[in-house]
Order: sequence, then structure tokens, then C-alpha cells
Amino acid sequence: MITESNYYYLIIDEKAEGPLKKEVVSTMLMNKQISHDTFCCPVGDSQWGTVREYFPPDASDSMSSIASMHTVKLQLPARSK
Repeated sequence: MITESNYYYLIIDEKAEGPLKKEVVSTMLMNKQISHDTFCCPVGDSQWGTVREYFPPDASDSMSSIASMHTVKLQLPARSK
């Protein structure tokens, strides 16, 4: 179900894209597919703003920190001689 607070439209290459889930927009921001200056509008709203207004830089940094906490480094056991 699309709820207004969870989905957004973005302007990408001069076209409206969406609706996109909030998590998708956050991922696009972390992957630098969009910037904080990309135009954004929540579903159900008529006022466009920038991604920065809806996804403050601190929020994307937090998401990045969370993602890095879930990164697992595997270490192979040392070979026995």
C-alpha cells in the first residue's frame, strides 16, 4: 500500500520518476545516483522541494553507518603446516 509519507517522486533527467519507496530514495542518495539538490515531492503533496528537505544529510549518514555495521569481513583460517 502506498502511504503518503513512505513514497516520493523525484525529478531525474528532467522527468518525474516514482513513486519510489523512502528506502529506495535513501539508497539512491547513498550511492550518489541522486544528490541532496535533486527535486523531491512526497506522494499526495503538491509542494516540491529538494531531497535535502526530506532526507537531511544526517539521515543518509546514519543509513550509511547502519549499512557499514552490517558489513561482514570473512577471514579464512590459517593453513596448518
